This record gives sequence, structure tokens and C-alpha cells, in this order.
Amino acid sequence: MHGHLVSDLEIRAPAERVWECYSTLELTDVVRHFLAPFVEKIDVVQGDGKAGTILDITFVEGTPGVRHYQEKFIVVDDATRVKTADAIQGGYHELGFALYRVTFQILDKDADSCIVKSTIDYEIDDDKASNASFVSTAVLDILGRAVEQHIAQKKLETAA
Repeated sequence: MHGHLVSDLEIRAPAERVWECYSTLELTDVVRHFLAPFVEKIDVVQGDGKAGTILDITFVEGTPGVRHYQEKFIVVDDATRVKTADAIQGGYHELGFALYRVTFQILDKDADSCIVKSTIDYEIDDDKASNASFVSTAVLDILGRAVEQHIAQKKLETAA
């Protein structure tokens, strides 16, 4: 079974600055700081934030669906502001997903805001199709709001 989910989230920050966060390991700092109620830990296994980087992610106990997995950045394209990461080990594969891919695209809206287009593409074994109910863009929208807060906080710190 194949699936495709999309969310478009408006962020009150310039696209360039949002991309700077999404396209680097700065995003792991955002996760550690703002998503601590959901993410127990996020570690860089290898890489510098560009394509080939592998993250090890553990969610807090009791999180529905996946507790732990590793993801690998497949694409980090500064020209198109596209970042794609595949789950490569752990939770999603254990639930029967042959593919679990998240793509972020940062789109200009105006000088002070942008759209974060988050896409999840997945393939899951037919006999485990009920596990597709764990797939949601909600956590990606929460991440987007965290990035927005992070950028606003950094802007205030810089202005002070």
C-alpha cells in the first residue's frame, strides 16, 4: 500500500532564514529545545547536516507508533530549498513500512513569511496496512511552529 500526505504551513519568518534552520543541524537544536515533551533524544550518528547525515531519534515513552528510528538525509538542496529524509532503521521498518520518506520544501510567500510544505510518502506491507494510521503530518507542523518560535527568539536575542 502506498500513501502520500501533504501539509502547507505558513511560518512568520523569511524563507531564507527558515531554510537555514531546516537545512542544517540547527534543526536538531530546535527539536531538543522545543520538542522535548515528544522527543527524548536526537543524536547525529554521522554527517554535518547535508545529504548523507544520519540521525538517531528516540521519542518519549508512551508515544503512539514509533518509539525509535534512524533517518538519513537523502537530499538537501539549497537551490530549491528541498530536504528529504528516509527512515533507514528501526521503528517504521518494524511496523512494516518499506519506505517512510519526509520531504520539506520552503516556499517564498513574502518578505516576512513563507510556506513550509511537508510531505510524507510511504509504502507499507498490505498485511500491516492498519499501521498507516500512525502516519500524520501533525508532528511536522509542530516542528514548523517550533522553528518559527526559535527564529523569533533568536531575532529578539540579536536585537537586545
